[in-house]
Parts: sequence; structure tokens; C-alpha cells
Amino acid sequence: MSKFNKNSLLLGLITIGCLTLLLSVNMKDHTLEKKFRKGEDIFIEGKSFSEGLDLTLFLNFRRVAPNRMEAEVNGNVIFSHCDFNSLITSRYKDGILYTVTFNRSLVFKNCVFDQVVEAPYLHVKGDFTAVECYFNCKVDFSKLWVQGRRTSFENSKFIKKLILTNCIFDNQSSFTSCEFIKSVSFQNSVFKGTSFFGAASFLEYAGFEKCSFQRGVTFDKANFRKRAVFHSCNLYNTASFQSTKFKKSLDLNKAQFLCNLDTNQVVLPIDINTEGAYFLTQKTFFNPLER
Repeated sequence: MSKFNKNSLLLGLITIGCLTLLLSVNMKDHTLEKKFRKGEDIFIEGKSFSEGLDLTLFLNFRRVAPNRMEAEVNGNVIFSHCDFNSLITSRYKDGILYTVTFNRSLVFKNCVFDQVVEAPYLHVKGDFTAVECYFNCKVDFSKLWVQGRRTSFENSKFIKKLILTNCIFDNQSSFTSCEFIKSVSFQNSVFKGTSFFGAASFLEYAGFEKCSFQRGVTFDKANFRKRAVFHSCNLYNTASFQSTKFKKSLDLNKAQFLCNLDTNQVVLPIDINTEGAYFLTQKTFFNPLER
């Protein structure tokens, strides 16, 4: 066989191989989209979504309000050890808000998010977990509503700003051992079940303004490096701040501690605002032994 024919054959085999690989990738992506639309259970492990995952591009949406469209995912969805360039579950387009509701559980375990997480108005009727994940981008979970038995972000790390404002957690929620490198805001969120923030690290601003902790909250061994704001919070049942460290500033303005309060070995900063704060029991943050 001539050198020309050999090179042509080799080029042809490489071309066929590339086309086969592209076809395989497209088929896999098409299969995933199909599973989402059909409401099948989904389990994906070790996949890299280099072009991101945007649910607003392929789900079937229906109009639920004049300016709002909604799509439903009926199966359990689990991602393990996956890498997402982006994750998008909602979008404004031509004056219309597109949102997604998961009727069962949504799980991310040991996943990495690189560029974008846009998930405001996300509604999960089952459990929602994003444990041991690494968020290397701004994260927007504002107006998140979880109706399942548990919400968990345990042992996750947030490199940039995290928005969890105006959220509703119907049952237990856990942010245990999370690391928040930049600012985090839970403003106006409602925690209907017991909430856990034990051993969490807040390196920048931590905002809990106007939050409602209805069944108890734990901040044991949490570390607030800069400003911690609990302005106008309502805390019921129990609130535990054992060995919690507030290093720079603590704002309790108008906070209502309608609960049993445990501040054993809490470390307080010099800058504390308690104007209008109310404590149901005699136990307050201001025991001299705890300063």
C-alpha cells in the first residue's frame, strides 16, 4: 500500500473515531435530557459538564402565572463526584420567569461548581443536599423552598458570595462544618425545623437579618471572623452558641430570643449592638465570664 493510501486510511479512521465520540457524547446528553423530561430517576457519577447544565433549555414548561413558567422534574436526581461549569435552574427571558420544581429529591455529593450557579426560586419537594461540594463561583439559591425532611450543605466550601435570602426550609436544615470564604446572606429566611450551623466558618459578612428559627438552632463552635448580623431575628425553642467565636462585630439589634439560650464559653467581640434585643430567660450573651 502506498504512503498516500496509508495516510488517507489513517485520516479516515481518525475522522470516524472523532465522529463516533461526538455522536456518543451527544447521545448521552440527549439521553439525560430525555430522562429529565420523562421523570425517570437519574444517577450520574464522575461526569464533567464542561458546557454546564441548564435545565431551562430542555425541560417542558407550562404557564402558572401571567409572567411565570414552571417545569417539573418527577424523578429523584443524584449527582456524585461531578464537575459543573455552570448550573442553571431558572431564567428571566422576555419578561417571563422560568423556574423548576423537583417533586422528589435533588442530591449533589462531592461535586464542583466552577463558573455559575443560578438557582433562585428552586423548589424541592423531597430532600435537597449539596454535601462536601466545592463552589468556586457566586451562588444564588435565593427563594429556595425545600419541603422534604432534610436540607444539607454539610462540609461544603463556598469560595465566593452565597445568597440564601427569602428561603423556606420546612424541616431540618444543616450547614455543619461549612466554610464561607466571602459574604453569605440568609436574610428573611424561615427555618421551620431544627437548624445546624455547628463548626461553620464565616470569614466575611454573615447576615441572618429577619430570619425565623422556629424549632431551634445550633451555632456551637462556629467561627465568625468579621460582622455577624442577627438584626430582627426571631429564635424559638432553643438556641445554642456553645464555644461560638465572634471576633469583630455582633449585631443583635431587635433580635427576639424567645427560647432557652446556651452561650457556654462563647467568645464575644467588643463591638456588640443589642438595642431593642429581647431575651426570654435571664441567660443572655452578656455574662462576664463569657466575654
